[in-house]
Amino acid sequence: MPGAPVGGLRRGGHFAAGLAHRRGRGRWRRVLPGAGGGGGAVRGRKGKNGCSRASRGDGDNLPADDIRRILAYTGRAGYRAGRGASRQDAPRAKHAKAGEAKETDVKKLVLGLIAAATMFAAVPSHGEALTRDEVKRLALEAILENPDIIMQAVKILRDRDAAAEKKRVSEALSNQRQLLEHDPNAPEIGNPDGDVTVVEFFDYNCPYCKRTAPELARLLASDGKVRVVLREWPILSQGSRFAARAALAARKQGKYAEFHEALMGMRGKVDEASTMKAARELGLDTDRLRADMNAPEVDEHLQTTASLAKALGISGTPSFVIGDALAPGFIDAGQFASMVAAARK
Repeated sequence: MPGAPVGGLRRGGHFAAGLAHRRGRGRWRRVLPGAGGGGGAVRGRKGKNGCSRASRGDGDNLPADDIRRILAYTGRAGYRAGRGASRQDAPRAKHAKAGEAKETDVKKLVLGLIAAATMFAAVPSHGEALTRDEVKRLALEAILENPDIIMQAVKILRDRDAAAEKKRVSEALSNQRQLLEHDPNAPEIGNPDGDVTVVEFFDYNCPYCKRTAPELARLLASDGKVRVVLREWPILSQGSRFAARAALAARKQGKYAEFHEALMGMRGKVDEASTMKAARELGLDTDRLRADMNAPEVDEHLQTTASLAKALGISGTPSFVIGDALAPGFIDAGQFASMVAAARK
Protein backbone atom coordinates (compact mmCIF):
# COMPACT_ATOMS: atom_id res chain seq x y z
CA MET A 1 0.00 0.00 0.00
CA PRO A 2 1.45 3.37 -0.96
CA GLY A 3 2.58 5.34 2.02
CA ALA A 4 2.54 2.43 4.43
CA PRO A 5 5.77 1.84 6.36
CA VAL A 6 7.63 -1.38 5.69
CA GLY A 7 6.30 -4.32 7.69
CA GLY A 8 2.71 -3.20 8.23
CA LEU A 9 -0.55 -2.43 6.47
CA ARG A 10 -2.56 0.66 7.25
CA ARG A 11 -6.25 0.14 7.90
CA GLY A 12 -8.33 2.96 9.39
CA GLY A 13 -6.34 4.16 12.38
CA HIS A 14 -4.35 1.02 12.96
CA PHE A 15 -1.20 -0.63 11.66
CA ALA A 16 -1.30 -4.42 11.28
CA ALA A 17 1.69 -6.68 11.74
CA GLY A 18 2.66 -9.80 9.81
CA LEU A 19 2.30 -9.25 6.08
CA ALA A 20 3.32 -12.85 5.44
CA HIS A 21 0.42 -14.20 7.46
CA ARG A 22 -2.56 -12.49 5.87
CA ARG A 23 -5.64 -14.67 5.93
CA GLY A 24 -6.02 -14.18 2.23
CA ARG A 25 -3.28 -16.77 1.71
CA GLY A 26 -5.12 -19.54 3.49
CA ARG A 27 -8.55 -21.08 3.33
CA TRP A 28 -10.92 -22.03 6.11
CA ARG A 29 -13.23 -24.90 6.77
CA ARG A 30 -16.37 -24.63 8.85
CA VAL A 31 -18.51 -27.55 10.00
CA LEU A 32 -22.06 -26.25 10.19
CA PRO A 33 -24.34 -27.05 13.17
CA GLY A 34 -26.45 -30.05 12.40
CA ALA A 35 -24.51 -30.95 9.31
CA GLY A 36 -23.13 -34.45 9.49
CA GLY A 37 -23.61 -34.53 13.26
CA GLY A 38 -21.38 -31.48 13.87
CA GLY A 39 -21.96 -29.63 17.10
CA GLY A 40 -21.04 -26.10 16.24
CA ALA A 41 -18.69 -24.03 14.13
CA VAL A 42 -15.20 -25.41 13.72
CA ARG A 43 -12.47 -23.59 11.84
CA GLY A 44 -9.34 -25.03 10.34
CA ARG A 45 -7.13 -25.03 7.30
CA LYS A 46 -8.76 -26.45 4.24
CA GLY A 47 -7.62 -29.54 2.48
CA LYS A 48 -6.05 -29.55 -0.96
CA ASN A 49 -9.41 -29.35 -2.70
CA GLY A 50 -9.93 -25.86 -1.19
CA CYS A 51 -13.66 -26.42 -0.85
CA SER A 52 -16.08 -26.63 2.08
CA ARG A 53 -18.32 -29.57 2.53
CA ALA A 54 -21.69 -29.72 4.24
CA SER A 55 -23.44 -33.02 4.95
CA ARG A 56 -26.86 -33.75 3.45
CA GLY A 57 -29.70 -34.88 5.60
CA ASP A 58 -29.27 -38.48 4.45
CA GLY A 59 -25.63 -38.46 5.57
CA ASP A 60 -24.26 -38.15 2.02
CA ASN A 61 -21.88 -35.32 1.15
CA LEU A 62 -22.73 -32.61 -1.35
CA PRO A 63 -19.75 -32.60 -3.75
CA ALA A 64 -17.60 -29.53 -4.19
CA ASP A 65 -18.63 -29.12 -7.85
CA ASP A 66 -22.30 -29.00 -6.90
CA ILE A 67 -21.64 -26.38 -4.24
CA ARG A 68 -19.90 -24.29 -6.88
CA ARG A 69 -22.91 -24.63 -9.18
CA ILE A 70 -25.24 -23.55 -6.39
CA LEU A 71 -23.15 -20.45 -5.87
CA ALA A 72 -23.05 -19.79 -9.61
CA TYR A 73 -26.85 -19.99 -9.85
CA THR A 74 -27.23 -17.24 -7.27
CA GLY A 75 -25.49 -14.77 -9.58
CA ARG A 76 -24.31 -11.39 -8.46
CA ALA A 77 -27.36 -10.48 -6.38
CA GLY A 78 -26.36 -12.61 -3.40
CA TYR A 79 -22.80 -11.37 -3.47
CA ARG A 80 -23.96 -7.75 -3.53
CA ALA A 81 -26.33 -8.40 -0.65
CA GLY A 82 -23.46 -9.75 1.41
CA ARG A 83 -21.32 -6.75 0.50
CA GLY A 84 -24.12 -4.39 1.53
CA ALA A 85 -24.37 -6.08 4.91
CA SER A 86 -20.64 -5.77 5.43
CA ARG A 87 -20.71 -2.02 4.73
CA GLN A 88 -23.46 -1.47 7.31
CA ASP A 89 -21.66 -3.40 10.01
CA ALA A 90 -18.03 -2.19 9.76
CA PRO A 91 -16.19 -2.76 13.06
CA ARG A 92 -15.36 0.32 15.18
CA ALA A 93 -12.06 -1.01 16.28
CA LYS A 94 -10.61 -1.41 12.76
CA HIS A 95 -8.44 -4.19 14.10
CA ALA A 96 -8.19 -6.66 11.20
CA LYS A 97 -5.40 -7.06 8.71
CA ALA A 98 -5.91 -5.22 5.42
CA GLY A 99 -8.64 -6.83 3.31
CA GLU A 100 -9.65 -9.29 6.04
CA ALA A 101 -13.11 -7.83 6.72
CA LYS A 102 -14.29 -8.08 3.11
CA GLU A 103 -12.83 -11.57 2.72
CA THR A 104 -14.50 -12.77 5.93
CA ASP A 105 -17.88 -11.41 4.80
CA VAL A 106 -17.60 -13.24 1.49
CA LYS A 107 -16.71 -16.48 3.27
CA LYS A 108 -19.69 -16.10 5.58
CA LEU A 109 -21.96 -15.43 2.63
CA VAL A 110 -20.76 -18.63 0.98
CA LEU A 111 -21.42 -20.53 4.20
CA GLY A 112 -24.94 -19.12 4.34
CA LEU A 113 -25.68 -20.30 0.82
CA ILE A 114 -24.32 -23.75 1.54
CA ALA A 115 -26.41 -23.90 4.72
CA ALA A 116 -29.53 -23.10 2.68
CA ALA A 117 -28.71 -25.90 0.27
CA THR A 118 -28.08 -28.32 3.12
CA MET A 119 -31.42 -27.47 4.72
CA PHE A 120 -33.33 -28.21 1.55
CA ALA A 121 -31.41 -31.43 0.98
CA ALA A 122 -33.18 -32.96 3.96
CA VAL A 123 -36.73 -32.20 2.66
CA PRO A 124 -38.42 -35.29 1.13
CA SER A 125 -40.29 -35.11 -2.18
CA HIS A 126 -43.11 -37.68 -2.45
CA GLY A 127 -41.42 -39.73 0.24
CA GLU A 128 -38.07 -39.74 -1.53
CA ALA A 129 -34.87 -37.78 -1.13
CA LEU A 130 -34.45 -34.80 -3.40
CA THR A 131 -32.07 -34.96 -6.30
CA ARG A 132 -29.16 -32.61 -6.49
CA ASP A 133 -30.86 -30.59 -9.24
CA GLU A 134 -33.92 -30.19 -7.02
CA VAL A 135 -31.74 -29.09 -4.12
CA LYS A 136 -30.11 -26.45 -6.30
CA ARG A 137 -33.43 -25.25 -7.68
CA LEU A 138 -35.09 -25.01 -4.28
CA ALA A 139 -32.08 -23.26 -2.73
CA LEU A 140 -32.07 -20.73 -5.58
CA GLU A 141 -35.81 -20.14 -5.28
CA ALA A 142 -35.59 -19.65 -1.53
CA ILE A 143 -32.77 -17.12 -1.87
CA LEU A 144 -34.45 -15.19 -4.70
CA GLU A 145 -37.80 -15.11 -2.89
CA ASN A 146 -36.23 -14.24 0.46
CA PRO A 147 -32.98 -12.33 -0.17
CA ASP A 148 -32.90 -11.36 3.51
CA ILE A 149 -31.85 -14.95 4.22
CA ILE A 150 -28.35 -14.06 3.10
CA MET A 151 -28.03 -11.07 5.38
CA GLN A 152 -29.61 -12.95 8.26
CA ALA A 153 -27.11 -15.79 7.85
CA VAL A 154 -24.24 -13.31 7.79
CA LYS A 155 -25.56 -11.59 10.93
CA ILE A 156 -25.96 -14.88 12.80
CA LEU A 157 -22.41 -15.90 11.96
CA ARG A 158 -21.06 -12.49 12.91
CA ASP A 159 -22.89 -12.51 16.23
CA ARG A 160 -21.55 -15.98 16.95
CA ASP A 161 -18.01 -14.94 16.09
CA ALA A 162 -18.32 -11.75 18.15
CA ALA A 163 -19.46 -13.71 21.20
CA ALA A 164 -16.62 -16.20 20.80
CA GLU A 165 -14.09 -13.39 20.39
CA LYS A 166 -15.41 -11.59 23.47
CA LYS A 167 -15.03 -14.77 25.52
CA ARG A 168 -11.53 -15.39 24.15
CA VAL A 169 -10.37 -11.86 24.96
CA SER A 170 -11.84 -12.04 28.46
CA GLU A 171 -10.04 -15.31 29.19
CA ALA A 172 -6.76 -14.04 27.70
CA LEU A 173 -6.87 -10.83 29.74
CA SER A 174 -7.56 -12.79 32.90
CA ASN A 175 -4.64 -15.13 32.23
CA GLN A 176 -2.20 -12.33 31.38
CA ARG A 177 -3.37 -9.66 33.85
CA GLN A 178 -0.44 -9.90 36.25
CA LEU A 179 2.20 -9.69 33.54
CA LEU A 180 0.35 -6.95 31.66
CA GLU A 181 -0.01 -4.62 34.62
CA HIS A 182 2.86 -5.55 36.92
CA ASP A 183 5.84 -6.50 34.77
CA PRO A 184 8.86 -4.98 36.57
CA ASN A 185 10.65 -4.75 33.22
CA ALA A 186 8.02 -2.51 31.61
CA PRO A 187 8.35 1.30 31.73
CA GLU A 188 5.58 3.31 33.37
CA ILE A 189 4.31 6.88 33.23
CA GLY A 190 1.54 8.61 35.15
CA ASN A 191 0.68 7.80 38.76
CA PRO A 192 2.53 4.64 39.87
CA ASP A 193 -0.19 4.11 42.50
CA GLY A 194 -3.08 4.81 40.15
CA ASP A 195 -6.32 2.90 40.54
CA VAL A 196 -6.66 2.22 36.79
CA THR A 197 -3.88 0.88 34.57
CA VAL A 198 -3.69 1.56 30.84
CA VAL A 199 -1.37 -0.74 28.89
CA GLU A 200 -0.24 0.51 25.48
CA PHE A 201 1.35 -1.49 22.65
CA PHE A 202 3.04 0.94 20.26
CA ASP A 203 5.63 1.54 17.53
CA TYR A 204 7.53 4.81 17.08
CA ASN A 205 6.88 4.75 13.31
CA CYS A 206 3.14 4.24 13.67
CA PRO A 207 1.35 7.50 12.77
CA TYR A 208 -1.72 6.53 14.78
CA CYS A 209 0.45 5.97 17.85
CA LYS A 210 1.82 9.47 17.36
CA ARG A 211 -1.69 10.89 17.05
CA THR A 212 -2.75 9.06 20.21
CA ALA A 213 0.23 10.23 22.31
CA PRO A 214 -1.08 13.78 23.00
CA GLU A 215 -4.55 12.36 23.72
CA LEU A 216 -3.07 10.05 26.33
CA ALA A 217 -1.12 12.99 27.77
CA ARG A 218 -4.41 14.91 28.12
CA LEU A 219 -5.89 11.98 30.01
CA LEU A 220 -2.97 11.92 32.43
CA ALA A 221 -3.19 15.68 32.92
CA SER A 222 -6.91 15.53 33.72
CA ASP A 223 -6.92 12.33 35.79
CA GLY A 224 -4.19 11.96 38.39
CA LYS A 225 -5.18 8.41 39.25
CA VAL A 226 -4.19 6.75 35.98
CA ARG A 227 -1.09 4.64 35.53
CA VAL A 228 0.25 3.78 32.06
CA VAL A 229 2.39 0.74 31.29
CA LEU A 230 4.29 1.06 28.01
CA ARG A 231 4.97 -2.00 25.86
CA GLU A 232 7.52 -1.33 23.14
CA TRP A 233 6.39 -3.33 20.11
CA PRO A 234 8.51 -2.39 17.06
CA ILE A 235 6.76 -4.15 14.19
CA LEU A 236 6.96 -1.68 11.32
CA SER A 237 10.62 -1.29 10.39
CA GLN A 238 14.25 -1.74 11.33
CA GLY A 239 14.24 1.89 12.44
CA SER A 240 11.41 1.09 14.84
CA ARG A 241 13.43 -1.74 16.35
CA PHE A 242 16.48 0.48 16.80
CA ALA A 243 14.39 3.22 18.45
CA ALA A 244 12.66 0.78 20.80
CA ARG A 245 15.98 -0.64 21.98
CA ALA A 246 17.40 2.84 22.43
CA ALA A 247 14.39 3.98 24.45
CA LEU A 248 14.58 0.96 26.73
CA ALA A 249 18.32 1.44 27.13
CA ALA A 250 17.73 5.07 28.20
CA ARG A 251 16.23 3.72 31.43
CA LYS A 252 19.76 3.17 32.73
CA GLN A 253 20.39 6.88 32.38
CA GLY A 254 17.06 7.81 33.96
CA LYS A 255 15.62 9.42 30.84
CA TYR A 256 13.17 6.92 29.40
CA ALA A 257 10.07 9.14 29.70
CA GLU A 258 11.79 12.13 28.06
CA PHE A 259 13.23 10.00 25.27
CA HIS A 260 9.90 8.25 24.69
CA GLU A 261 8.15 11.62 24.40
CA ALA A 262 10.80 12.91 21.97
CA LEU A 263 10.51 9.86 19.71
CA MET A 264 6.71 9.99 19.73
CA GLY A 265 6.78 13.67 18.85
CA MET A 266 9.30 13.24 16.05
CA ARG A 267 8.16 14.16 12.56
CA GLY A 268 9.08 11.94 9.66
CA LYS A 269 10.66 8.52 9.76
CA VAL A 270 12.22 7.32 13.00
CA ASP A 271 15.48 5.55 12.20
CA GLU A 272 18.94 5.16 13.66
CA ALA A 273 20.13 8.64 12.69
CA SER A 274 17.08 10.50 13.98
CA THR A 275 17.01 8.41 17.16
CA MET A 276 20.63 9.17 18.02
CA LYS A 277 20.12 12.85 17.22
CA ALA A 278 17.24 12.96 19.72
CA ALA A 279 19.44 11.16 22.28
CA ARG A 280 22.19 13.76 21.93
CA GLU A 281 19.71 16.62 22.25
CA LEU A 282 18.50 15.11 25.54
CA GLY A 283 22.07 14.90 26.82
CA LEU A 284 22.26 11.11 26.82
CA ASP A 285 25.65 9.40 26.72
CA THR A 286 25.28 7.87 23.24
CA ASP A 287 28.20 5.45 23.60
CA ARG A 288 26.70 4.04 26.76
CA LEU A 289 23.26 4.05 25.15
CA ARG A 290 24.46 1.90 22.26
CA ALA A 291 26.06 -0.58 24.66
CA ASP A 292 22.95 -0.78 26.85
CA MET A 293 20.71 -1.44 23.82
CA ASN A 294 21.96 -5.04 23.83
CA ALA A 295 21.31 -5.63 27.53
CA PRO A 296 19.35 -8.81 28.43
CA GLU A 297 16.50 -6.80 29.94
CA VAL A 298 15.96 -5.06 26.59
CA ASP A 299 15.69 -8.41 24.81
CA GLU A 300 13.39 -9.71 27.52
CA HIS A 301 11.02 -6.74 27.27
CA LEU A 302 10.66 -7.05 23.51
CA GLN A 303 10.14 -10.81 23.68
CA THR A 304 7.54 -10.47 26.43
CA THR A 305 5.69 -7.81 24.47
CA ALA A 306 5.53 -10.06 21.41
CA SER A 307 4.29 -12.97 23.54
CA LEU A 308 1.59 -10.84 25.16
CA ALA A 309 0.43 -9.51 21.81
CA LYS A 310 0.14 -13.06 20.48
CA ALA A 311 -1.73 -14.29 23.56
CA LEU A 312 -4.22 -11.41 23.36
CA GLY A 313 -4.65 -11.64 19.60
CA ILE A 314 -3.31 -8.12 19.04
CA SER A 315 -2.32 -7.62 15.42
CA GLY A 316 -1.27 -3.97 15.19
CA THR A 317 -0.48 -0.68 16.82
CA PRO A 318 -1.64 1.16 18.73
CA SER A 319 -3.54 -1.24 20.96
CA PHE A 320 -4.65 -0.61 24.53
CA VAL A 321 -5.76 -2.70 27.46
CA ILE A 322 -7.90 -0.74 29.92
CA GLY A 323 -9.55 -2.81 32.62
CA ASP A 324 -11.40 -5.61 30.88
CA ALA A 325 -11.38 -3.87 27.50
CA LEU A 326 -9.01 -4.50 24.62
CA ALA A 327 -9.12 -1.42 22.39
CA PRO A 328 -7.17 -1.23 19.12
CA GLY A 329 -6.65 1.89 17.04
CA PHE A 330 -6.63 5.62 17.65
CA ILE A 331 -8.40 6.78 20.83
CA ASP A 332 -9.03 10.40 21.77
CA ALA A 333 -8.94 11.88 25.27
CA GLY A 334 -12.72 11.66 25.69
CA GLN A 335 -12.78 7.98 24.78
CA PHE A 336 -9.87 7.33 27.12
CA ALA A 337 -11.77 9.03 29.95
CA SER A 338 -14.91 6.97 29.26
CA MET A 339 -12.97 3.71 29.23
CA VAL A 340 -11.15 4.58 32.43
CA ALA A 341 -14.47 5.43 34.11
CA ALA A 342 -15.88 2.07 32.98
CA ALA A 343 -12.83 0.28 34.37
CA ARG A 344 -13.42 1.90 37.77
CA LYS A 345 -16.92 0.50 38.05
